[in-house]
Amino acid sequence: MIKTKEDLRYYITQDLKANRVKMGGAKSKIVNWLNPRLRFTMNLRYYEYYLNQSKKGIWCKFMILYHYFIHKHLSYKLGYTIYPNNFGPGMYLCHYGTIVINEAVRIGANCTMHVCVNIGRGGSVIGDNVYFGPGVKVIEAVRIGNNVQIGANAVVNKDIPDNCVVVGVPAKPIKRFNITTQKWEKV
Repeated sequence: MIKTKEDLRYYITQDLKANRVKMGGAKSKIVNWLNPRLRFTMNLRYYEYYLNQSKKGIWCKFMILYHYFIHKHLSYKLGYTIYPNNFGPGMYLCHYGTIVINEAVRIGANCTMHVCVNIGRGGSVIGDNVYFGPGVKVIEAVRIGNNVQIGANAVVNKDIPDNCVVVGVPAKPIKRFNITTQKWEKV
């Protein structure tokens, strides 16, 4: 959660790295500002920062309201239903289109999501470095481990261990990374 200015800077830096943004110069800042996905991400981070402040003065309340309306506008425009404090640092939303994430879901650092991802059941905990292919559905409250890749149109209804590739309906691991041999192995 973003509680301090340092947290805010860290989250924004990680989000920019995940979005492969080139920093430097006025031209790149204008190009970045014109990208609606980046504006959504940056606004979400500022919205989280102001929401998580312990002392909410008049200025803080005004900024919460301002970022709330920008968040709603960009959510409708881009097709996202993403609540504050869902994502860790390094959020990358690849496309415009329907992405629906329940308010009670917690997602770790460096998560990549394609279009039509739906995490509908609250209570799911998703680890770091998780890739969601297009059309992935999570229909149960599950735990998804770290370094997991979920293939296109997979339906996740069971827990997924760390370091694996998952595909299918229902989703099943097809490969697992063996840490001792440093190689991928078929399951």
